[in-house]
Amino acid sequence: MRKLRTWTVLLVFLVVVPAQLWAQWDWALSVTNEGSYAHARTDSLFNPDKLLFEPPKGSNYLLGNGRLSLKLGEGRVRLQVAGTELVSQDSGTHSRFLLREAYAVVTVNENWDFSVGKKLVKWGTGVAYNPSGFADPPKDARDPNDRLGLNQGTELLQANYVRGDTSLDVVYFAPRLYFTSRPIRSRDRLAVRYNRLWHGIDTSVMALLASSAPRRLGGNFSYVWGASTELHGELVVMRPTVQQEKTRFLHDLGVAPPNWHQCSEGPGGVSCGLVAQSVLGGGYTFGSGWTLTGEWHHDGDGFGSKENRAMYDRVEIDSHLAAVALREAEPDAVVALQRLAFAGQQLPGIRQNRDTLFLMASALWGHEKYSLQGIALGGMQDRSLALIPGFTAQLHRNWQLYVRPSFFLGKRKSQYGSQIYDSVFTAGLRYNL
Repeated sequence: MRKLRTWTVLLVFLVVVPAQLWAQWDWALSVTNEGSYAHARTDSLFNPDKLLFEPPKGSNYLLGNGRLSLKLGEGRVRLQVAGTELVSQDSGTHSRFLLREAYAVVTVNENWDFSVGKKLVKWGTGVAYNPSGFADPPKDARDPNDRLGLNQGTELLQANYVRGDTSLDVVYFAPRLYFTSRPIRSRDRLAVRYNRLWHGIDTSVMALLASSAPRRLGGNFSYVWGASTELHGELVVMRPTVQQEKTRFLHDLGVAPPNWHQCSEGPGGVSCGLVAQSVLGGGYTFGSGWTLTGEWHHDGDGFGSKENRAMYDRVEIDSHLAAVALREAEPDAVVALQRLAFAGQQLPGIRQNRDTLFLMASALWGHEKYSLQGIALGGMQDRSLALIPGFTAQLHRNWQLYVRPSFFLGKRKSQYGSQIYDSVFTAGLRYNL
């Protein structure tokens, strides 16, 4: 029903636009087929000796990405719709449609713009991490460029004021107002950003106010020096709230949340003291054409070395109990399996490293027909590492081939060393219209 409603909105959007205005339109369409082969780790804490389940070895994705942009009334009204149809196949075949954007922008005069709908907004300056991107979609540091085009905008009402080198953004986030079915508790968020170009430094300060989430204050900057050097940084201060279910999970593992001595019980969970999230990074382009980008990400709400050890010690105990019980067909395996499954579900939502290093190197050659890229992610608390090299070739004007393996290294009790897979090999073929 929701998909039918979405397509109906898109159809009406296209039909009601007068045909004589279609000369001011722009569109893009691409089809991507990506296949992956994964090699399972034999000593994973969450699947020791592959006794608990047999991990799928392969998967395949078929995606269609489309975008349509229109300008009406001499460009004073701009409309844009973007969506992705995703068909995935691993243990089964699944299909879903992602409405990435569907918004209108009205330019009142040279100073004021108003936006309404579902829109992708970029406030952060970081490449892999954007703590100050209150309006940005969540980023995957292993794929900061969103190669499959799966990032979705947020339903919003936005007012933008620009005068000279100064701009002011006021955004009201309204999930479930138009298209999605996100939890109702994620509504009622208001974000404000003040941006100014000051002596060549692009600076911003922002605030996020929410009725059911921590309030945040932050800022960021970016600075381009010459033709080869770029610097950027972000800083956010907030008072985090640990939800009740996460609090119970941490207590079960014998781990206290960071800054536990400053925490107090509240209606939404356990409210802790002020913490900071920051990013400091930059990029440099060498004369040879290589570009090196690096970032240090600090998250005061993440786990330190002590919390990491305590968490994985408990997971290791459950993993050992489950493996022994399964070998001997003991009923005790049920409890251990339940704990492992719960830990596996909760861990992705927990920041397992307080400090993370991000490095990315890239280069183009052959009249930009070929490109190399390498990404390294290192957790400083658990000393785990993810390596993602990549190669892309422009086969023809419309065809593009890419290969992207991933390797996850680290001790058994670490973020990347405990994962079920130790390597994933990915290859894709894309056709752009």
